Amino acid sequence: MLLRINTRLMSIAIAALITVSIIAYLVLFSNLFQQAPQQQLPTDIQYALEYFNAANSNSTILVPSQYYQLAKQFEINGNSIIENDSEYANILLKNASYPGVNYVLIDMAQLNSLADLYNETGSILSFGITEFPINYTIENLTSGAKNCAVFRNSTREFAQCDLYVANARYGPISLAIFPGNDTLYTVKGAVFYSSNIYSKSNMTYLPSSVATNGTYSKDGIMFVYENVASFYIPGKLLSTFYGREMFMPPSIAVNVTASYGEARVIRLQ
Repeated sequence: MLLRINTRLMSIAIAALITVSIIAYLVLFSNLFQQAPQQQLPTDIQYALEYFNAANSNSTILVPSQYYQLAKQFEINGNSIIENDSEYANILLKNASYPGVNYVLIDMAQLNSLADLYNETGSILSFGITEFPINYTIENLTSGAKNCAVFRNSTREFAQCDLYVANARYGPISLAIFPGNDTLYTVKGAVFYSSNIYSKSNMTYLPSSVATNGTYSKDGIMFVYENVASFYIPGKLLSTFYGREMFMPPSIAVNVTASYGEARVIRLQ
């Protein structure tokens, strides 16, 4: 039997099949593309780099290696963005300087890499960062410690109080009980960042109004990033370039050129 094939209908069917296949492919490809993670710099890092490149020309800034590839796209005005893990660690922890490096970018995230940073300097990390609760209550602890913001759980407690002597306000005081030790210590002070408790500025430093060089004192500071983190920074870190320039207000850390949230640009020379 002779089969009659309608070539016109077959062409239409083939064209329709090809069109459907193309559409299906494009939809699938589009979904895969949208689901692929888009690498980008943290917003604070991006803002800090944009400011540096807009405000300077023919200058060099050293950045952490994890940001380097993405940071390079912000180079303008003859500026250079460079990375060198060894130089970076020595600047942050040993106050080193290097020819041709004018600025350094630092951020809070480097706390997660402290052991690696110390290793780059040929040293071993010999202290820890003690975390405290992020939730607080407002209460009076004693007749001398009033209006306290108290961050506590079963193992640790931090309180930022007004110190009263003979019913007169003497000044602020920072108090802490550390894990595994019931001793109540006075710490050097506290920094409140982005805080509703102390909202005089975006970052407020409250030095303790009593001496903190005795048996029941600590030479570090409490750092409170409200509703995000609360931790004790020991004096060993606070005495480094990184500790001083990152966790103190810009008015105290005088080398800060730009500060955007968790990132800062620091002038070296």
